Amino acid sequence: MKKRSLIISLSIIVMFLLQGCVSKEEAGEELIQYFNVDIRAGHGDQITETSNKIIGLYFNSDDINEEFQLYLSDEFLPVIKKQIEYLESLDYESREVRKLNELDLKLIEFMYERYQGMEEALREGSTIEEVEEEFGSSSQEFNVRSNRYFDKRDKLIEKYDLEHYRDDGEDKLRKKEESD
Repeated sequence: MKKRSLIISLSIIVMFLLQGCVSKEEAGEELIQYFNVDIRAGHGDQITETSNKIIGLYFNSDDINEEFQLYLSDEFLPVIKKQIEYLESLDYESREVRKLNELDLKLIEFMYERYQGMEEALREGSTIEEVEEEFGSSSQEFNVRSNRYFDKRDKLIEKYDLEHYRDDGEDKLRKKEESD
């Protein structure tokens, strides 16, 4: 009876050890999938494009208050909302990749809330200068959240022995041994 219990216990330990090795490799593959495919399949490019248009409006518009408010409500906020929904739909086996996606999601949600507040203030008659004063301090919080995301991502890249490389002008990830 003791021999049987010992064999079962050892079998369970070996099974967990083997599962851990597979899980680490799978987590690395999931991180590559997340970075190379999943994020790009979302609306990140549209966010970048609409962000650039906002900057252009800010510096080139005579009636910045109305144009900025309309662009936020009609173009920018819907794109960010789609990205939030997309990130919420992603599901990963690896707890670490799920956590990275959650950090990205929280960052995008924070950005959405910030710009939604700006849009509401402009709609209610605030000037762009008043909006900048009210929401300007949130830029620091955005930077803190961004750094948290990038630090986590970089630690995972190192942990899973991955590296960045350029492919058709895009930054991607791969296992280090694939580059040799």
